[in-house]
Formats: sequence, C-alpha cells, structure tokens
Amino acid sequence: MKLKNKKFQMIIGILISMIFLYFVLKGINWNLLLDSIKNVSIPVYLSSLFFTFLAFWFRAVRWKILLRPVGDYSIKDLFGSLMIGFMANNIFPARAGEIIRAYSSGKTLKISTVTSFATIILERIF
Repeated sequence: MKLKNKKFQMIIGILISMIFLYFVLKGINWNLLLDSIKNVSIPVYLSSLFFTFLAFWFRAVRWKILLRPVGDYSIKDLFGSLMIGFMANNIFPARAGEIIRAYSSGKTLKISTVTSFATIILERIF
C-alpha cells in the first residue's frame, strides 16, 4: 500500500511540475534566449558562481559560530541546510525557506528545530 502511495505522489508531483513549466515557458522567445546564452561571458559567469559559493560558505561559517553554544557542527552539514533554505526561499513566498532551513538543520544536526530557528533569527538580525 505504501508503494502505491509513493507512486501516486510522484505522479501528482510530475503533473504539477509540468503544468507550472508550461506556464513559465509558454511566453519565451526561444531565439532571443539562445542569443543571450551565446553572448554569456564564461569568465564573468564562473567568477560570479565562485563568489556566490564563497558568500554561502561564509554564511555557513557564521551560522557555525552562532551554533557554538549548542554544539560543534560541521560546515558541510550547515552548508547543506543553508542551501536547502535558500532554494526554498526561491520557490516559496514570505521567506518560508528559513523555516524549512530550521527543520532541515534540526533533522541533520539532531537539535531542536526551535533552537535552529532561533539562531537563524539571530543571524538575520546581525
């Protein structure tokens, strides 16, 4: 019974994704998009990618410092939860990704979601 439920959820997820992709892609001028992609400066793109990664890494380091009274956690685990939260911020409204980040870090780091959320609020204040 559980396998059927998972398949049903996956099918519903794919259908919803296809519907939203249709609405997102229906007004695109494909020739203009391809011309824009051809004109991308690879060095500028790679350097912006590097500095974006570096900024997120520094955020994970800052978060590690804020979590120090609770425990010593790896940057890798913090970085993963941080990226999940920022991805969710790009999808959901009202910065809901911060709540998802707190939940994710709570599960990953084996700490209270409330404790994690408190450090996220502190981080935002600073």
